[in-house]
Amino acid sequence: MGLNKFGNRYNHIDWDKIKEEYLIGKSIKQISKELKCSRHTIKRHLIKIKIEIRNPKNAGKFYSGEKSKCWKGGKFIDHDGKVWLTIEGTGRILEAHYVWLQHQPNDSLKGFDIHHIDGNNQNNKISNLQKVTRSEHRKIHQSPTQNWDKYAAEYKNGKSCADIAYELKCSRQCVWKNIKDKNGKNTKN
Repeated sequence: MGLNKFGNRYNHIDWDKIKEEYLIGKSIKQISKELKCSRHTIKRHLIKIKIEIRNPKNAGKFYSGEKSKCWKGGKFIDHDGKVWLTIEGTGRILEAHYVWLQHQPNDSLKGFDIHHIDGNNQNNKISNLQKVTRSEHRKIHQSPTQNWDKYAAEYKNGKSCADIAYELKCSRQCVWKNIKDKNGKNTKN
């Protein structure tokens, strides 16, 4: 057997693949078992290519937050179009609440909601946010009682709940609840 770039007989090993597998969470023990070589060999070569060796107690574990290989900045949009932030040590918070608290640091949101004036949940500029009580917020977004037959017909013809909700500036759940017929069945066939 000839020597590879590491000066040993393991020419058959694809070290780039090993590095990738190790970085996504496979343990040295799992990799060495697959390759039928010692754990020491795998560990030695990972150190040579400047890969930080995990603590054996944490081997194979996946990290969350900024330590995760899948970290995308800690921002995501939920099914209702609201933007959430992941903040280290705090957890998740709505971006609207975060922005409000950055501009009003001594303010408490206990018992209050943040209303988006233009109805766009992703527009979290301070000029678009308004602090309201929960009951006021419900009244603002209270479903319009007229024209549900019209919206039920539009839904039946293919318009989505999300599009109707956007038009009415209410939640998809509100639309869904109101376009069901009196028997509680979906109006779409």
